[in-house]
Amino acid sequence: SKSKKYMKISKAAVMKDSKMIGEVESDEIRGYLWCLGKVGSTILVAENEEFNANVEIIKSKSGYKAELKDDGTIDVTVSVKAEGMVGQLTGGYDKPGEKILVKMENACASVIREEILKTFEALKKYNADYIGIASYLNKHSHDKWQEYKSTNDGKDYLSKININIT
Repeated sequence: SKSKKYMKISKAAVMKDSKMIGEVESDEIRGYLWCLGKVGSTILVAENEEFNANVEIIKSKSGYKAELKDDGTIDVTVSVKAEGMVGQLTGGYDKPGEKILVKMENACASVIREEILKTFEALKKYNADYIGIASYLNKHSHDKWQEYKSTNDGKDYLSKININIT
């Protein structure tokens, strides 16, 4: 039988104006992929005080929308729907099935949420829009975005992002 080969990327460079300005870790990379809807099969380590589970994400649909508000803030909503299979479970055996599954789903949602939040923290830290928020706003709110980016607020738009994850 053929064995599958896997590659894990542990860090990625953050580029701006053709120069490396920093690097992001694997969880920030996966947060980036959640935002763009590009997460393929992956393993989440979901844990709480009762259990530790490795959950293989087998199907997901995700993406983001951005809205430029009148007060100069930018609301970014990242939506994620994911399906997974429990590959390994430690603890939680004395809990009824449905209760442990709900807790596992909540733990997975927390992991995904943290990864997305870390991605936006890095985005702001490096002042690098590698997710493409400016392009999204230019496409969906062209006139308003063009007017906004010519102001002082527009030059520092990444610091004005509010994140909502659903």
